Amino acid sequence: MFIGPKGSGKSSLMKALIPSLNVDFEEARYYRDYKVGDNLYFREVEGKMDAIDIVRLTFPRWNVKALVVVADSSRPDTVSKAYGMVTTLGRTENIAFVLNKTDLETEEARQLAVEVSSKLGATLFEVSCKDGAGIGKLRSWLGLEEIAVISERAAEARGGRIVPIPLPDIPREEGELRKYLDEKKIKVDDTDIALLLLVDGERTVDEIAETMGLKKFNALVRLKRLTSLGLIKELAITI
Repeated sequence: MFIGPKGSGKSSLMKALIPSLNVDFEEARYYRDYKVGDNLYFREVEGKMDAIDIVRLTFPRWNVKALVVVADSSRPDTVSKAYGMVTTLGRTENIAFVLNKTDLETEEARQLAVEVSSKLGATLFEVSCKDGAGIGKLRSWLGLEEIAVISERAAEARGGRIVPIPLPDIPREEGELRKYLDEKKIKVDDTDIALLLLVDGERTVDEIAETMGLKKFNALVRLKRLTSLGLIKELAITI
């Protein structure tokens, strides 16, 4: 379930987590559901306290696997408001406190997010839907990697193409890449390194898999893992 003040980027975050999800960017009235898998839904709650007050009456009966609390890192007041929403609901476990829009982050908002996350016993994620930073780690925490892969394959079946987008700070030469991975203490195998060197923002997953001699699904799973490790910006779907 996704909660947070209006304008914090709940809809954009859901779209970033599952790129093929058909998201309505208008604010929900009370709440809105999106089916993302078998018996699995994203529930987006309206970003107003009166909606939270209504939702809390039935919240204990909902089978909520995880609560994703979203705040805008450029607006410290949204951190406080998001905290108030959680305490109103009374949720005490499986909470992800997401500081969104880190490309616009203020230190005040970040420090406040660290403080309230600690109070809630929540896991803090700093993400940007604009450049994809942190999205992979949140997706992994939510256990959405397989769903995202299936969703992307379905989109591809409708005529879409999946293109891995590189991060600008990831070295493009093998020796430099291995040194970078060692310094960051990121463990990958030789196949992963070869995959990373083929990610240029133009090659599709099909083309990378063919070059590597891998089955497409296996290549896609590896690329999703590399994305969750912060080594690939995103797997973009183009139509």
